[in-house]
Amino acid sequence: MNLSSFGKISREALLAALGYQKIPTYSYRQLDVELSGCLSCQDNQCHTCPHKIYTDKTECVHDRHNIGSQDTLKSISLKLFILLHYSVEINTMPGSGIGLIKDVSRSYLARTIGCDKKSIDNNLEKLAAYGYITYSHTGNYNFYNIGICNYAKMFKTAREGNYAGYLELDTDILTKILKTSNINDLRGLLQLIDGTLSNVYRGQTKKAQMNLSTTGSHKIFPRYVRPGILKKAYQKQTDMFEIIEPEYKDDGIIVILKDTHNPADKKNEFKQAIHVKLDGYFSDLRAGLMMIDTNANMAKQILLPLGIEMAPDLHNMSIALPSQKDLNDLYQMAEQYNADLVLAAYTDAYNFFIRDSKEFKQLPVNIGSYIRSNIRERLRLRIAA
Repeated sequence: MNLSSFGKISREALLAALGYQKIPTYSYRQLDVELSGCLSCQDNQCHTCPHKIYTDKTECVHDRHNIGSQDTLKSISLKLFILLHYSVEINTMPGSGIGLIKDVSRSYLARTIGCDKKSIDNNLEKLAAYGYITYSHTGNYNFYNIGICNYAKMFKTAREGNYAGYLELDTDILTKILKTSNINDLRGLLQLIDGTLSNVYRGQTKKAQMNLSTTGSHKIFPRYVRPGILKKAYQKQTDMFEIIEPEYKDDGIIVILKDTHNPADKKNEFKQAIHVKLDGYFSDLRAGLMMIDTNANMAKQILLPLGIEMAPDLHNMSIALPSQKDLNDLYQMAEQYNADLVLAAYTDAYNFFIRDSKEFKQLPVNIGSYIRSNIRERLRLRIAA
């Protein structure tokens, strides 16, 4: 499981997870003994009786600790649901719209969230019961394959049906979420993140801010949470937000996300850093390959730090350099994983497919698929270690 620098989460799913949950139900058919005449029957031939009448029944699946009450997702469930969005593979399962996360370690999830592995099992079961995820064990009991339901929908436009949109959050915000232990503080934090960033993404404001009424938050907070408690929960977030209480409004506050925590700005800086790193690598690779025939020693000084193994008979440098389409794929993968992993995988591709090959001196047709497989194997070995 690889943690991406940014996670995309549907606003519709986030707001649903914060609110009251629809208690899951199950349906079954039951023999109606009164309508079937069973109470007056003396034959005792129930299995062949032609008069049997069945009725359809639907019952709620209640959590044993919340029988008869509306359920809400607790702290671990919310943190787990958000954390999973930072690890979704770029490609979803074809035709299903499910965002897939392979080989998720129970130990890693428990260690990252700060709970035991049994809590991870219980909360995965709860998220699945409410329709947020699907999951199954891999061949190893301690690892899961997890799918986020309706994941593909969040990338659609409003015209295509995604009216709520999605949020793109960085790892600093994730760290803040994971370190928030009180459930009401956590709900308040997520409400502020959603409210301030969604206004920017929808073009309603240039600055990440929102006007918030504490009496209008009953859909996110349980009814016992009064406006005074809400204000205290919001005031605890002043390291990330500027909280302003207007004199003329008793129950309202103005919330502004500080510029240093705006993930949109961080994403632009992150992308620029990736482009600089990858472009620098391929610039050095090109320079080194051009010198192989004219200045082998200089070529060696350039290529060896890149991990490139020298091939004296390599004359066509173009076969070792990616096309613009491949380069765009590499940029995207570097955003999903990280630039160092992508470049290490590309170096493996060069050394394996080009250096020692006499007949097949070209990269694979689908270099992106090869590099992704290489990265997954590196991550698997890292987890096993």
